[in-house]
Amino acid sequence: MDASKGLDAVNTDDNRSVLPSERTTIDFDQPASLVGRCLDNRFLIVKNLTESGADIGGIGVVYLATDTKLMGREVVVKILQESALKFDDIVRKFQHEKEALIRLDHPGIVRILDSGVLSDGNPFMVMDFIKGYSLRKTIRSFGQMPLDLVAHLVESITDAIGAAHSEKILHRDIKPENIMLTPQDEGFDRVRLIDFGIAKVGESKLAPGTEVGRPIGTVMYIAPEQLIGTLDLTPAADIYATAIVIYEMITGELPFKPKTIAQMYQLEREGVKTPPTELRPDLPRGAETILLSALEFEPEMRPQNSRAFGRHLATELRRIPAKASDEFFASVKTEYSNAATEIVPEIDPRSIVTLKSADSNNATKKKLPIAIWALPVGLVVILLSIGATYFAWNAAKSATVIPPQVATPTPSSDLGPERQFSFFLMVRNLLPNKAYGAPTKFTGAGEFKNGDDFTMNFQSETEGYFYIFNEETDSDGRAKYNALYPTIEEKMNAHILAGNPVRTPKAGFDDKPGTEINWVIWTRNELDDMKTVIKYVNTKRSHRVDPPGNSVLTNFLDANRDNAVPETDDTHRLIKLKAHGDIMVHRLPLEHK
Repeated sequence: MDASKGLDAVNTDDNRSVLPSERTTIDFDQPASLVGRCLDNRFLIVKNLTESGADIGGIGVVYLATDTKLMGREVVVKILQESALKFDDIVRKFQHEKEALIRLDHPGIVRILDSGVLSDGNPFMVMDFIKGYSLRKTIRSFGQMPLDLVAHLVESITDAIGAAHSEKILHRDIKPENIMLTPQDEGFDRVRLIDFGIAKVGESKLAPGTEVGRPIGTVMYIAPEQLIGTLDLTPAADIYATAIVIYEMITGELPFKPKTIAQMYQLEREGVKTPPTELRPDLPRGAETILLSALEFEPEMRPQNSRAFGRHLATELRRIPAKASDEFFASVKTEYSNAATEIVPEIDPRSIVTLKSADSNNATKKKLPIAIWALPVGLVVILLSIGATYFAWNAAKSATVIPPQVATPTPSSDLGPERQFSFFLMVRNLLPNKAYGAPTKFTGAGEFKNGDDFTMNFQSETEGYFYIFNEETDSDGRAKYNALYPTIEEKMNAHILAGNPVRTPKAGFDDKPGTEINWVIWTRNELDDMKTVIKYVNTKRSHRVDPPGNSVLTNFLDANRDNAVPETDDTHRLIKLKAHGDIMVHRLPLEHK
């Protein structure tokens, strides 16, 4: 783009440009004075959107404009404030936003159309104008949003964020105001992520420089590590902010309501006090577990992959009990104003639609003849079943329970692909006054004190099935086990996605010194052995594995024990487990005194 063109007058009646008028310096004290002028002899400025609330607190002035070369197509023009040119870090941020939008080509992210520099040196960029409204307006309209709509939004938002992360770009300002919804003729609204004004762009080519370590972002939607200005932020920071937005969509409330920045950090450290199911009883428990995992204080304890987190959570959100008449929320309908200056149209929610089968009225008539003769046959079957049950019960009274004979897989001579797991422990030490100290991250090595609380945190790089068992020994020296994962909260489902963290329930070391033996198991596929073990987990008795399952698990561990090699990652304070093939087993001892 030729920067010398600057702002010119234009004749749009016949779509022909006239000679440039006398160039003037942009007066940012009166940004509305640009209305009616033409940028780069192409983009006619129509309205100052900053006055309407766009880019509040930003570093530029935002305008609605029309593209005179494309039949008056509406676009957004963002010009960096003249006063901001004095600060290198602000100019760098503007360049980062432009670079982020150039590098990102995703249907869920606003597109950049053009960029350049005005004749007086102020850089600008031109972006798509998104007709619709922000997620903030939808939350205000609904309060608690329909769960199927939330599932759609979760998938769309996390997919867009995942696309940014794959390009080494962190958004750092995820909030309802930066998520735009555009109604579609059919189905759910289209979702687009906007405002990369404070994005962190890795390996930047336009504006490389040293990151300033200071809090940046919107306090109510900011991860604790970002709140204190941590320089080495990871995608977990964006995932944390996204989880706050999701919590608000589901419950209509924020998980944290601080009065100061310092209080926000303390509330985040203490964790979510009100589980979302307390405010939204119809929320599936599995969805709650996944959502709360993304709101963990420690970044390493959260999901690390935005797309995997979104898919997993959306799947659980859709586990809504079926109703006699299937009701679903179709979309949010928006009536647009004909005026080009109308930026945020009012929402007119579409009525709930009730679906009925065309043959529902005739279903009973078709089945009636069968029901007439089926009644006596059913009575005979019931009587025969009662007799068979009685004789089986008498025969079983003196019988011995025989564990099911399930073939234990033998490790293949072919090493197969390398698999990797990482884990750490979060331990709260019991202080002399019987209070607990702040959680501390451990790799599992060393001794712990009696009374300490701990959780075990694992993450796999590969999708599969994951199990954790605690081993004890009975009076006869035989091994018995308790399942630490999966638990009833996961509906005893051991399936995990790549990148999603697994955390055991909080436990404590008992009063007697000793060693807690834990077994960590990962399998690529769901094996018959492990299905049998899970079948015998007694969820009513502390997830104890009943005797038939104990023998199957012991045989499995003997055949595959310690095929994983541990490596210590001192930088991230993790233990990495590596093994070849489709089965990984690791014996994890924890000593306490």
